Amino acid sequence: MENSSENPQEKLLDKYTVHERIGTGGMAEVFRGHHEKLNRDVAIKVMRTSLAGDAQFTARFEREARLAASLRHPNIVQVFDFDRQNDRLFLVMEFINGGTLKQRLEDIKSAGSYFSLSEIYRIMQQVANALDYAHGQGMLHRDLKPANILLDQAGDVYITDFGIARLLDSDEITRSGSILGTPDYMSPEQCEGKPLTFSSDIYSLGVILFELLTGETPFDADSPLAILQKHIHEPVPPLSLFRKGLPSGLDSVLQKALSKSPEDRFSTAAGLIDAFAREIYPSANPSTTASTEKPAAPATKPEKLWAGWILPVILIILVLSAGGYWLWKVRLTGQSVISRCTTIDSCERNASLLATADRPVLAVEAYRNAIARVSASEQTAYAKLPCNLGDAYSRLNKKVEAKGAYRECIAWTHNKTELTDLRLYALQRIKELK
Repeated sequence: MENSSENPQEKLLDKYTVHERIGTGGMAEVFRGHHEKLNRDVAIKVMRTSLAGDAQFTARFEREARLAASLRHPNIVQVFDFDRQNDRLFLVMEFINGGTLKQRLEDIKSAGSYFSLSEIYRIMQQVANALDYAHGQGMLHRDLKPANILLDQAGDVYITDFGIARLLDSDEITRSGSILGTPDYMSPEQCEGKPLTFSSDIYSLGVILFELLTGETPFDADSPLAILQKHIHEPVPPLSLFRKGLPSGLDSVLQKALSKSPEDRFSTAAGLIDAFAREIYPSANPSTTASTEKPAAPATKPEKLWAGWILPVILIILVLSAGGYWLWKVRLTGQSVISRCTTIDSCERNASLLATADRPVLAVEAYRNAIARVSASEQTAYAKLPCNLGDAYSRLNKKVEAKGAYRECIAWTHNKTELTDLRLYALQRIKELK
């Protein structure tokens, strides 16, 4: 496969045509491929041939590939297949054609610009949702970094390479004097070769947030070893050293995310993103100024005629005002509304508000947030969520994504009789989108 650039039409297992190389790393190369029978492009990660002769590595490869293939989340690159042909082990994955977050960072930095705070929030929330989902499945990433975060043409993000770092060695750090991992994003415990936990991924996510905000990673040095030492010993530098005008509270958010002790970090990726959102979308404090009006005079007898119905009128006005306030709030701070949802029901409520406020892009993100929180045993109870997501995608004229959501809606009904109408609705929408 090393010579695939010279033979771009090479076949794997008589079903994958291998095209150009689209990425390379220390242990593998990635090629764009095509599944002939399904007529779809795929990404094929081919491991170095020297690794295929290692029986222990092959066993780990198969185990990790099965675990990675079990992850099903809208912001995680799906593993479709894995196999071996001659002396080559390979993974077949979903093809995402928008480049990497690393490339996007480099483009923005070369232009002398920065990501906007709203764009950072959008990216980070999708990454955090995927990371928390994977952690809920017992899966660490171990090498989370911008190069392992892909973007599609719509700007949505996808984490790739879950479990790949673990293939080389559980120690993560050195083998024959080399560093396994990416020093810029490694947690202190990873730098010291200690056992990793979910907090190690949270640390890496904090480094990515720092880089998105400033264009730089928090620790830099002349050698990888010196960077590792800084992760272990040096405090996180203030953001103002790299970029002026950021909310001052973001420093405390990053101090917690990048704490040297795993126990002092955010317990979940969502916790980190919620704290970030509170700083960039501060809630307006209602006025507490006391009224200076004099108390109303006691009611006279004629006023008693309408005293019985004034209370219901006031309640109706308050309800309508509250609804108007929430729609206004959604229009102004849609992302903040998304960030505060902590349950399936609250995420669904926020998504509905966003859809009502004519914010389909944010509604899509909110519905995806809700869907990511639904366990397999809860799918029938929340089967309408993917259909609502399909409706939001339809409003954006994203037909492929909409059909995928409607198909998921059908799957979530699990052929329950009481969900027949929902199933028929999804089928009709798919037919209309063809």
